[in-house]
Amino acid sequence: MSPFFTVGIPVYNRAQAVRDAVESVLAQTDRDFELVVVDNASTDGTWEYLQGLTDPRVRVFRNDTNVGMVPNWRRCVEEARGSWFKFLMSDDVLFPWALPTIRGLLERFPDCRVVVAAGVNFKGAIPRPAQVEAEPRFFAVQELRDMARRFQILPASNPNAYTLSTAEAKAMIATPQYRQVEERLGATGHDVDFFMLYWCALRSPRVVYHPAPLYGVRYHDGNGAKRYFYDLAYRWEGDQLVRRLLFPTLPRSRRRELAYLVTMLQGIGLDFVKSLILRRPRPGSLWTACLQFARAAGKIAAPSLS
Repeated sequence: MSPFFTVGIPVYNRAQAVRDAVESVLAQTDRDFELVVVDNASTDGTWEYLQGLTDPRVRVFRNDTNVGMVPNWRRCVEEARGSWFKFLMSDDVLFPWALPTIRGLLERFPDCRVVVAAGVNFKGAIPRPAQVEAEPRFFAVQELRDMARRFQILPASNPNAYTLSTAEAKAMIATPQYRQVEERLGATGHDVDFFMLYWCALRSPRVVYHPAPLYGVRYHDGNGAKRYFYDLAYRWEGDQLVRRLLFPTLPRSRRRELAYLVTMLQGIGLDFVKSLILRRPRPGSLWTACLQFARAAGKIAAPSLS
């Protein structure tokens, strides 16, 4: 009998961090899952660690050569046997209530094919935020299209955020559109996750968003996103490619392009501020004083790092 969930972890040279990722999945209180880990020809002991895993729910695979980041994501989907597929990046973690919360939403809304959840960033120790019960919000297909026209996207910043129907995900990676995205953007993964999410969401009668955090994203200097984040020309080209493939009938508009550029720049600014907040400032520094003042004024919230 197939498991309810497949959690897919693509990994390359993350011998230490992937232990936390694997353990966070095995600690789920909903135990009806399989964990698929695909090692992309690591050289740092990652594969040796994975071979030592004995839990029968864990299936590990290894590419003979490094095929690239996004093709490794694709293999996780190809190997999935569960009804629902969820990515977990190898340096991040799922909180113990993630899978049971998602199952509850899928059972409550049987016409849903995509669940999107919030997450939290952390640096250093893995955060243990208390579970927050929150009423889900819903986005229907037409609302998704309207949001795209207004250059607003689902609140999902990385592949950890969403859970897809495995059948839809497998169908998606077989399309020529996906292959084009993978070939053009596979070196960094920029916008590939956006394409995956929207391709499936636009074919789902309902998309459910859960605003309480279900996963944690480890913030560190090795994050792959940093390699392209400030390359505006690259980001713009990728964004345009994905939007053309997802919305081929959307008419071009100079006003729309300007609005999208402003939105992209705002996103970069917000992420830059977030990166500053996540730093560990030196005691007595000017930055510490400014941060303390801002928190006292209620302008920003302190990150959960305990």
